[in-house]
Amino acid sequence: MISSDAMPAARPLASIQSLPAEVTEQILILTAAAGFPTAIASLAQTCHVLHTIVYHSTDQHLWREVFLTTFDDPRQGSSDEDQQRDNLEWGKEFRRRVWTMNYFRRTTASAASGSYSSSLILSQSELTLAEQVDSDIFVLESIISVVRTALPFPPTICYSIPRSYPSYIPHGPGIEPTFPGYSIFPPQTHPSARSLSKNISWLEALFRHGYPPSLAQKLSGIEWEGGVMINDLSTLQARLIQALGRVVSYTGFLPVPPVGSEEVTNDSIADGVDSLDEADEDAAKDMVDSTCDRIEQEDFITASDDEEPVDDTAGSSLPDMSIVAQNRRARRLARMRAYNLRYLSPNRYWGPFLPVEDNQSAETTCEDECAEEEDMTQCLDYDYSSSSDEDDEECALSGSPEQTVQPPDEALLLPDWAYLAAARVIVEANLREAVGPEQFNGLTALESLRAGSAPMDVSASVFSSRCVEKQVSGMAGASVPSTIGCASMSDGWDWAGVTGVWRRCICWLDYCDLRTHNLSGGFNDPQLTEAVRIVPMRLRVVSYSPSPIAAYPNRPIIQIAGETSGLTTTGQPRKLKGAVRTLADGSVRWTVIFTGRKDGDPDEWTSEGVQIGGVTSAMGVLGIWTGAQHEKSDPLGPFWAWKVG
Repeated sequence: MISSDAMPAARPLASIQSLPAEVTEQILILTAAAGFPTAIASLAQTCHVLHTIVYHSTDQHLWREVFLTTFDDPRQGSSDEDQQRDNLEWGKEFRRRVWTMNYFRRTTASAASGSYSSSLILSQSELTLAEQVDSDIFVLESIISVVRTALPFPPTICYSIPRSYPSYIPHGPGIEPTFPGYSIFPPQTHPSARSLSKNISWLEALFRHGYPPSLAQKLSGIEWEGGVMINDLSTLQARLIQALGRVVSYTGFLPVPPVGSEEVTNDSIADGVDSLDEADEDAAKDMVDSTCDRIEQEDFITASDDEEPVDDTAGSSLPDMSIVAQNRRARRLARMRAYNLRYLSPNRYWGPFLPVEDNQSAETTCEDECAEEEDMTQCLDYDYSSSSDEDDEECALSGSPEQTVQPPDEALLLPDWAYLAAARVIVEANLREAVGPEQFNGLTALESLRAGSAPMDVSASVFSSRCVEKQVSGMAGASVPSTIGCASMSDGWDWAGVTGVWRRCICWLDYCDLRTHNLSGGFNDPQLTEAVRIVPMRLRVVSYSPSPIAAYPNRPIIQIAGETSGLTTTGQPRKLKGAVRTLADGSVRWTVIFTGRKDGDPDEWTSEGVQIGGVTSAMGVLGIWTGAQHEKSDPLGPFWAWKVG
């Protein structure tokens, strides 16, 4: 028997504290890379030594490596908007994004499991209104940061094969089309392992169950919080609405999924959108597929809503949370904002921008708003009861104070993301009805938010870079002379990806419906329909001028010209002109003006839009179109433009 004195002493267990700091840091980095982003914070709470390693290092190297396990390197990100990248607080930004993911999972998972009402009531009872607003702003601005710093996408090269089209002139020769035969929508992006964006993968996981109930109810309620014009909100609440609008412009409306659903998919969203019957849907797809061969596309008419009217909360303390009901309410609210005739004004530069007020206008805001409201109501009433175009014109031009008001300095403009979100909801719903959701996944996928994801056609670039007098053939055998040469690369560069072939989807209401629903303010008619048209555009750079925004000297103003379909009586495509420039917050503003049908005629239509996502993103431009002369009776509506080659 061996005595106890002869037994070897037990070796003390090794402690993690005994490991070199470098080894401990590597363990933390690998743990985060394995999908446990909160482990580093949990471990730091176990002892003083680990807490010091995690939170009191002399530099940020640990948090930088942990951050890069989950997200793209923001120093290589897609946007020039971040002016402080070199001073990025890696740990703070990582913790902010992890908190956002946990917030989404906690709130959306409870809704998907069938406890939507309890989740919503709990959030409203445990948090004050200010606390809820702060939390929502926090997560939304975190999402915006993730999009803005996503890794740029490698160029998507496409090529159109030239082909001769039959001439419409008897015995005439074949001619080349003004608009080559590209697809209607951008191609679906398939990033390789080399070009994969961790930010986009993180966003796809984040939105798997849609929006949290506290945000979803703001998008699919009965009325807009703060009114359609967002005049009745505090500064903090207005900031929330703008942040939410920006995220919705990225994702579209994502309904709270039905009980037991794993995630929100395009199919589930499409189920909630009123669809055409099978025959009409096939016909619509055939029309879209033949757009390039026919130059001028037919109008689609969105299907009528056979469901009950939108007020589905009668007799219930909670709204109907079916996919159909959520989409119906979201579409109605979007129409209220996008088709509001009172929206456009000089202080918005007649576009989707936040109003710019100077000191003088601020002093008379109440009086001006009351006078404008009365004037607009009288004009709509008069317009509605009159069948004479001359009377309409007299109403639009007589006593209109906006005709003498000068627009503000363009350098002060900022996007109105609340309007742009409404435009996204409307156009996307109409496209789903017209062509089906599977047709435009390349446009709506989150990958399409990345800078550089828009397709580029080498042949189109070569064609547009010839700085010589040239003739652009039209489908009817006529030609459009280009009287302005292309800009020299020494003057600037096409940083916005202007040059190429685009598609533009415009939506509008019958003018009688537009006036009626602006007078009632409800947009409750279940039979309300919209017209939808997708038309091609070819754009090119004409000249450059210095940017007025000092923070973006590398983004000169780009003057553009081009053509679009819609043959005139002379057989010529419609001419376009406009400009692309940077706004004060780094967003990209697109202005496209449709000139008169004949030389010397006044401009007819104008479109103002904002790039969604990074510069040259495949998601394109959302905005508003209206009359170029800015008369009070001018119609308006949303549009979505995207590049195809």
